[in-house]
Amino acid sequence: GLPIYRAGNIYFTCMAKITERVPDVGGPRMGVRIVRIPVKKISGGIKASTDKTAGFLDHTFGRNAPEDAPGDLVSYETPALAVNENGVMVMVYGRIGVTTQTPLFPEARYSVYYPIEARQRRSRLLQKGDFLPTFVHEGEAKETARHYIDKDVIDYASAVVDPRDDRTVWMIHKFADKAAGGYKTSVGAVRP
Repeated sequence: GLPIYRAGNIYFTCMAKITERVPDVGGPRMGVRIVRIPVKKISGGIKASTDKTAGFLDHTFGRNAPEDAPGDLVSYETPALAVNENGVMVMVYGRIGVTTQTPLFPEARYSVYYPIEARQRRSRLLQKGDFLPTFVHEGEAKETARHYIDKDVIDYASAVVDPRDDRTVWMIHKFADKAAGGYKTSVGAVRP
């Protein structure tokens, strides 16, 4: 996602590997990484800090949601981030099952991270998917294709703070919809 500057901090989010279970050789992203960097204006520019006591945060979350079985592996896709007036971060992202006990079709979820807490709250479902579209990339056969999220299809996600109250976060993300024969966009809001 695009970096955000808010109240002396730069925030951003991206897809992340959780390497102790999955080697970094392409394919599924098992988590979402969120970073908060405190910055101060100094003569001639800005100074960034990696001091945790000053508010620096580099945190990765993922692997599974409360509804997932303990051994499930899930890929997290195309995250977006918004930060409200209280420094509360809201992340929206897609999830797809890699190896799961029960099928996990491409869905949209969100998580909330309060600045006074040590980690984000458990994720919430924005929109459940109901089938598994498969995309065949160059050099693959349909029988061996394992790409369920295609960069040309899942090409956007967004989370923005409502300017009317500076607290509510509006978000959009795509999910698999069988009736549509592909992906549809889900829109939601949360007021943390």
